[in-house]
Amino acid sequence: MNDFGRNYPADNHWGNLKKKDETGKDKEYSLHVQAPGIEITGLDKSITEMCATMSAVLEDGASDVFLGDMYEAGQAVQQRQKATKNNRTMLYEKIQAQANDGDNMKLIPENRIFDDHGELKFALAPMATAIIQTSSGEVTMIVGWRGSCTAVDWLQDFAEAPIISKTWNKYAPDLRVHAGMAGLVENDMTTHGDTILKHIKDNNVTQVVFTGHSLGGGMAYVAHLYALATWGEDLPKVTFRALTFEAPMAFYLPDEAERPEKLNLVLKTLEELSRNCVFCGDVVPRFPGNSTYIKEVFSKFVPLYQSINAIVEKVAGKTDDLLHAKINDLVNNLGKFDHCSKIIYYENPEGEPELLSAIDFKNKTLAAALTANNTKFNTKIENLEANILKKTPFRFGPAGSRWEGDGDFENIFAFLNDAHGVLPYAMSPSYFPSESPGSSLKYTAKGEPIAEYIKKHEK
Repeated sequence: MNDFGRNYPADNHWGNLKKKDETGKDKEYSLHVQAPGIEITGLDKSITEMCATMSAVLEDGASDVFLGDMYEAGQAVQQRQKATKNNRTMLYEKIQAQANDGDNMKLIPENRIFDDHGELKFALAPMATAIIQTSSGEVTMIVGWRGSCTAVDWLQDFAEAPIISKTWNKYAPDLRVHAGMAGLVENDMTTHGDTILKHIKDNNVTQVVFTGHSLGGGMAYVAHLYALATWGEDLPKVTFRALTFEAPMAFYLPDEAERPEKLNLVLKTLEELSRNCVFCGDVVPRFPGNSTYIKEVFSKFVPLYQSINAIVEKVAGKTDDLLHAKINDLVNNLGKFDHCSKIIYYENPEGEPELLSAIDFKNKTLAAALTANNTKFNTKIENLEANILKKTPFRFGPAGSRWEGDGDFENIFAFLNDAHGVLPYAMSPSYFPSESPGSSLKYTAKGEPIAEYIKKHEK
C-alpha cells in the first residue's frame, strides 16, 4: 500500500480539522489552500498547482529511503529498482491525472527525467522534470526536487558555508550561495543539464519553473540562478522562474554598499521571477538568516533565557566569554542569508495570502502567527524546559507530530513541524476530490487512509 503524504494530511493538525455542520455535528475536513493567481506568481494557476503536486509526490516516495530498515540482505538492488519504478509511476500518473482533470492543459510524455539516484538516494535528493502545454500554447517545463527526508538531507541543510561558484560568478558577481544546496544542484546539472537543455529546445519550451519543498525549494532557488547564468543568453525567449514551498534561505548577500551594480540587477531579476509559498509560523523559511524569529522560537521552550548566548550557556552549564563571542559572530554572519524572492505568506491558512518582500517577511513574528491561528500548547512550559535536554520533541523524518485536541499542540515543536508539512499538499488538487476540493478527508481523524481512496489510487 502506498503511503500517501509524508506529513500532510495524515499526521498533521491541518489535515485532520473538525468544524460543526448545520446540524451541530462535527464534520471532518482537510485544509485546502487555493493556489494564488497569475497576478501573484506570474504563472497560470494550473501550473502552480502542478508544481505543488510534483513537490508533494516527490516527498511521498520518501518512505523507502531508509535502506537498512527496508531491504533484506541480497535484495537491495532489486528493491531499489522496484522502488524507483513505483515512484516514477506514481509521479507521472498523478501528473497525467491532474492534467486530464483540467480543460486547458496536457502532459507531453516524451522527454522527461526521473532520477532518484538509486543507492545514493540517502544522500542526493531525487529530482524529476515534466513538460506541460496549456491551451494558450505556452509550453512549461517543471523541474522539481524532494525536500529533506534522510539524515544526510538534514546535514545538507546545515552545510551553510557561503560559497562562490564559477558557474554563476560572472553572471552574478560576489553572490554567495548555501554550499549544501549548491553542491546538490551542481551534481544534478552536471548529470542532466545538457539533457534538460535539449528537452527545452526540442519541445519549444517557453518557460521553465524550478520547484520543491523545504530543501528541495532551496535547491530550486539555486537551480534558477544556475539556469539564468548558463542558459539565459542562449535562450532569450525562455522565461526561467522559481516557485518554491517553505524553502529556507539560499543566498548570502554582500552588504548593500559593497554590491556591484551588475549584482543588483541580478537580485532584481531573481525577486521578480521567484516566489516562495510560506505557511503561517513555519521556521524553516526563516532559517538561517532571521535570528530574531529563531530567538522567538527558543523563547517558547526556555522562557527564562531570552538570548541565544543564554541558551548555549544553559546547555553548556557555564559562562564562557570566548564562546559568546564566537556565537555572536556566527549569528551576525548567518544574518546575511536571505531570500532573493518574494514571499507568498499565509498567516491565516484559510485567508488570502500576502505578497511580501524579503524585508517585510522578516518583520512577521511568531507571536502574530500563533495569535492568527488561536494556537495553544498542551505541555506546560516549565515541564518542557525541564525535559529539553533529555529528549528532542521535534521529530524529523517521514512522520510528523500527531495532532491531538481541538486547536492545541503538544508544544512549540509540534506546531512548527506541522506548519512545515502543510504546503504543498494543501495546494495540490491530487490530494482532494476533484468534485468538491477540500470538503472531505482521504484520511480518517486517526490518520488511517480511507479505503475507497486507496483502492482507487493503489498500484
